[in-house]
Amino acid sequence: LTFCVVGCSAVSMERFNNNFKVKQSKVYEKSWSGSQEEIDLSEQLSIMTGHVRAGLELLMRGEFDMAEPHLMHPISETDKDQKDGFKRFGLNEERFHEPATLIRNGETEKLVSDKALLLISEIELIQKEIRSDASRNILTLLRLASEEYSIALVDDIVVDASEYQDAYGFILEAKHQSRKMHPAISGKTQAKLENIEHLWIDGVIPTNTPTLEDGMRKSISQTVKDLNTLWEGFH
Repeated sequence: LTFCVVGCSAVSMERFNNNFKVKQSKVYEKSWSGSQEEIDLSEQLSIMTGHVRAGLELLMRGEFDMAEPHLMHPISETDKDQKDGFKRFGLNEERFHEPATLIRNGETEKLVSDKALLLISEIELIQKEIRSDASRNILTLLRLASEEYSIALVDDIVVDASEYQDAYGFILEAKHQSRKMHPAISGKTQAKLENIEHLWIDGVIPTNTPTLEDGMRKSISQTVKDLNTLWEGFH
């Protein structure tokens, strides 16, 4: 069973492998000791959670219409083999449909948010049961955030709100992944990711004066270098 990264072409994955490498080390609590399938699954789940976190943020801001596609996005771009893999760990496709269905039925923000939080909790339970590589997940999320942000802006104007929001959700999930790392570097990693998060001027809501695309790309690239240095120096 092979798990692929949502939204990643072969070319972009090769670029990632060349530029966003991190050596095996002791920086994460559960890493490289499980099957490659589980590590791949954890990465895929992190990406899916990033989409859900973007939707949850929009719900909290009262943007129900914008939230719905983010809640459905993860499962709509997941193939049958991946879905079957999730089922093996107790995560059914219907879980992703439930929050979006509640939105369409006009339910309250609290009820929809509770369902979204429950979905995230179920994903997190799976990640606790399987072998994960937190550093790999973070680097993948950072790369995707950079790519999605570049798509979202044209001439430094937000033309694709959904991609802008996805990128933000990936940073939120990267922060969450940092909490799974060794305590000695978890806080430092989270602090660097929070600096990136603050580059979204109004959080998940697009603004007329967004951080320039070139500035975002360079900031994320520098953060990747800083994190690799931090992680590789921890032994």
